[in-house]
Amino acid sequence: LSIAVRAFVAKNPGALPKNPAELIPYFDPPLGPALTELFSRPMTPEQQKRFPDDIAKLASARRLPR
Repeated sequence: LSIAVRAFVAKNPGALPKNPAELIPYFDPPLGPALTELFSRPMTPEQQKRFPDDIAKLASARRLPR
């Protein structure tokens, strides 16, 4: 996930994704059908509240998970 977020930021300077669906094209290898569907689902109100902070943390992470 952090790699997809960083790829999104690299292609969209100064912007962060507003929802998980915006990250789908940035996964390498591409997501399978089940995960694509999962990322395409609407977020709950709680997820909408947390998403910007969680994504900002991933985008600014200096180390990539192994």
